[in-house]
Amino acid sequence: MRGGEYMPYYKDKNNNIHFLDNEKFEQLLPSGCLKITDIEANAIQNPPLTLDQAKANKLTDLANYRYEKECGGTTVSGMEIKTDRESQAKISGAVALAIQIPTMTFNWKSKKGFVALDKTQITAIGQAVGVFVQACYTNEMAHAKAIEALTTVAAIEAYDITTGWPG
Repeated sequence: MRGGEYMPYYKDKNNNIHFLDNEKFEQLLPSGCLKITDIEANAIQNPPLTLDQAKANKLTDLANYRYEKECGGTTVSGMEIKTDRESQAKISGAVALAIQIPTMTFNWKSKKGFVALDKTQITAIGQAVGVFVQACYTNEMAHAKAIEALTTVAAIEAYDITTGWPG
């Protein structure tokens, strides 16, 4: 409604929606337009999700959630370790270097400052981060399989992707 007047909706032959400020301008519409209700116009403009669309949306949400968890950090031997992609690469590089030069000391910066790590310690961190990241992907896979098995849009929209993630 606008200024107390009803704004009629119309649909054309291609299901495109048109509306007018006043019905007296109907001659301006494409030929073959039919007058429809607000409810019909809303249904055309906002069609319900298909099962495939709902699954695709939920799987995208799941992948984004896994990424947040994967890159959110973990704790190893009481140390908070960053697990963003750059940190994962640096840890992997340090582990590879520790294998090549076993006597090397790694000066690593933690949230509490610098710590000196030996081969055993940096390898343990690398293994823990690798296991953590793999657990994130494993949980994402389990959720993805569960989502793919769902048979209604309502069940997909209600599905909780926030369970089972590593700490």
